[in-house]
Amino acid sequence: MSLGETVITIIAIVTAAGLMIIVPFSTVSQRTDDISQLAISTSTTDFVNSVRTTGILTLDDYEKFIEDINSTGHNYEIEMSIGRLDENAARKVSQMVSGSKIGENERVWQYQSQVTDLLDKPPYEIQLNEGDMFVVKVKNKEQTIAEQLNKAFLGGASGDSYAIAAEGAGLVTTNGN
Repeated sequence: MSLGETVITIIAIVTAAGLMIIVPFSTVSQRTDDISQLAISTSTTDFVNSVRTTGILTLDDYEKFIEDINSTGHNYEIEMSIGRLDENAARKVSQMVSGSKIGENERVWQYQSQVTDLLDKPPYEIQLNEGDMFVVKVKNKEQTIAEQLNKAFLGGASGDSYAIAAEGAGLVTTNGN
């Protein structure tokens, strides 16, 4: 056996050993991301449905939601918004503005910082009305191990793609009084 054949054999053995470690690790990492994705989707849907059906968003419910999603071991960015149906939505008027009636189907939106500011003040809840819109978006802040492996070994996409993300939205079905 020549020196050249020995070097090629060593490279082949090292490559095979590396693949025997990386491929299973990558598969397990991807499955972990899949399980986290399912947990985040379920928690987000349950949280949104709870607020939709009760008409009340409480600080306790929000903190429980944060605890549920953080139990997956990742850090998440949460965006909540509330679209309050305009008080004049059903009122008929004769004046037209841009081809639509004033106040018709208009929503006044409150976004994450406004919503959390309201939750941090007594009575630590936000009462919603029937027809209001509640939207929650969740995405992981950092790359997961599966994303890092995909990027390093397979030349995967980088940027604003998130392996773990969920969104839930719906109309509030009852007044939160």
